[in-house]
Amino acid sequence: IAIAVVLMLCLLLLKEIIFLIKMLFSKRALAYGQLIDAGSVRSPMFLGRTAYSISIVCGPLFAMQLYNENFGVSKEIAVAIAYSATLLFVGIFAFVSGNLVKKVSMIQLIVISAIIAIMGELTAANANGLVQFIISRCLFGAGAGMILNILDTMVAMQPDEDQVAQGFTMSSAGGQA
Repeated sequence: IAIAVVLMLCLLLLKEIIFLIKMLFSKRALAYGQLIDAGSVRSPMFLGRTAYSISIVCGPLFAMQLYNENFGVSKEIAVAIAYSATLLFVGIFAFVSGNLVKKVSMIQLIVISAIIAIMGELTAANANGLVQFIISRCLFGAGAGMILNILDTMVAMQPDEDQVAQGFTMSSAGGQA
């Protein structure tokens, strides 16, 4: 079963890479005020959701290994705290990024958010204790929440209704792939 899952993930990743390459080579002119092509949000959404999903699966297993009796709560509660902290920060920073969009350019926010999410994942992977792991998961949640919200904001700011519909369709396709 594990081999089948890995094979399916590789096929999905290959499909998204092919789609991204197709998008890069089909150069469309952007309309005035358009930040991105409506269809180009699919690949970043896929990568963001995939990273998020993999971390949700692997995170609790790693948290169980980092748990020690001195934490003060049962192992199951400690693992749930790490998972819940990620979701809490995704929600908080999705809201925060909505307000930051008015002050900072969206491209800069995407870059900053990606750096925060990557730093969170790298710190979580190298965590020596459960508290450090939970803080790292909060950092990842902050970056992931901002990325997901900013991508959808970029789609919503398309100049016409057809491009908005296409953008949200591609965002949904990337998130569900």
